[in-house]
Amino acid sequence: MHHKVILGLVLMLVLIISGLFFFNSNNATTDKQQEDVKTIIAEDINVENAIIHTIKYTSDGFSPKVVEIQKGDIVKFTNDSGSGMRVASAIHPIHSQYPQKSDNDCLGSSFDSCDVTQSGESWSFTFNEIGEWGYHNHVRATKRGTVIVN
Repeated sequence: MHHKVILGLVLMLVLIISGLFFFNSNNATTDKQQEDVKTIIAEDINVENAIIHTIKYTSDGFSPKVVEIQKGDIVKFTNDSGSGMRVASAIHPIHSQYPQKSDNDCLGSSFDSCDVTQSGESWSFTFNEIGEWGYHNHVRATKRGTVIVN
């Protein structure tokens, strides 16, 4: 019986050490991946020089309807209407005009809030592609606007 107790304790110790090793190796990979993501973001976007432009959404639509910005600037879409707003790249309903893609895209491009922004809330997007980008409120697709990126 004494040998069984010792063998059981040794097995438990091996399992605990193996579990700790596995847990620590997974955390190291996750930390490294997060560090890589932070580096990519810092290289692609010059946050210090970015300007935040605000476009308000009301029951009449987006205002201003056309905004001209620089590459790397941020547009903040503020919902001042009494209903929901889902900002998305043209072309309705596939949202594929804006060329930047990411793993988190809900449809055709990264320029898509993916969720409805409620009245009083806002959603922001950083424009990293030069061009003229149409957008709309996916909830009320006739409400449209344009962001011109230089």
